[in-house]
Amino acid sequence: MLRGASHRAATISVRGCSSAQSPIHPALSAAPGVPSPSEDSPERSARKRQGTALHGLLRDVLVRHAADPEAAEAHLKANPVVVRWPQSAEQVRRFLSALQETGLERFPRRTEYPLPDVGGSGRTGFADLVIWEPDRANPSRIHLVDFKLAKEFGRPEMEAYRIQLEGYRQVLERLHPGIETCAWLYSIEGGRFVES
Repeated sequence: MLRGASHRAATISVRGCSSAQSPIHPALSAAPGVPSPSEDSPERSARKRQGTALHGLLRDVLVRHAADPEAAEAHLKANPVVVRWPQSAEQVRRFLSALQETGLERFPRRTEYPLPDVGGSGRTGFADLVIWEPDRANPSRIHLVDFKLAKEFGRPEMEAYRIQLEGYRQVLERLHPGIETCAWLYSIEGGRFVES
C-alpha cells in the first residue's frame, strides 16, 4: 500500500519504461490490522458508487481540460459529484497537476479507450487513460494510466491490478507493435502514481 511513502520525484521505470520525472511510489503492503470491507457490505457498495462517479468526473474534466482548462475548472466546480463528495475537486486538480509535473499533459490522450479482446477473452476493456508520446499517429511511447479510488493498495489488490493492466498493455502492444508501453496505477485518494 502507499502508507507512509514520501512524495518524491523519481524517474518512472515500469517494465523497461523510463519517462519524465514523476511522483512514483512503490506498492507497499497494507498496514496490519486494517480491515477491508466485505464484498457485499454497504460500505463497499458506497465506495463503488463513489469510484464510478469519480472516474466519470475525471473523464469529463480531462476531455474539457485538453481543449479549455478554464471550462474544465468551471465544470469541476458545478459538477454534482463534487457536491456529493467535496474532496473530489481537489483529487481531480491533484491529478491534473501530476500530469503537468510529468510533462504528460502536453501529449494527445484519450479517456475510456476501448481495448478489444483483453486477455484473449473476446471482451472489450476500457483503459481509463491512454497517452501517446509525442503524438498518436507516430508514438515513441504509450502511457497507460488506471485510476483507483484508494489511498493504499494491499498485495492482493496490486496483483489483481497488475493482471488487469498487463491485459490492457498486451492489447496496446498489438495495436502499436514495437512501441514501448508504460502502465501505472493512479491512487486517487493518495494522489500518487504507483508502478504496476
